[in-house]
Amino acid sequence: MMKIEKQIREKVEGRFQPEYYELENESAKHSVPEGSETHFRLLLVSDGFASLTRLERQRQVHELLKDELKGGVHAL
Repeated sequence: MMKIEKQIREKVEGRFQPEYYELENESAKHSVPEGSETHFRLLLVSDGFASLTRLERQRQVHELLKDELKGGVHAL
């Protein structure tokens, strides 16, 4: 597991305590150097999202991962 992927996993697990989640590094599908950590797909299921709209859920995830998004993650 690569550094940014590990950081994302630790933050997501710690903050949302998901019932289920998938995190996939999709960087290889884009025009980036081999081994990049720039594009991720995240599927996240958490009781903490039960009363939130889709937009509110997305904002919480982006707030949690703001450092990664500023520091090289191009797409989430």
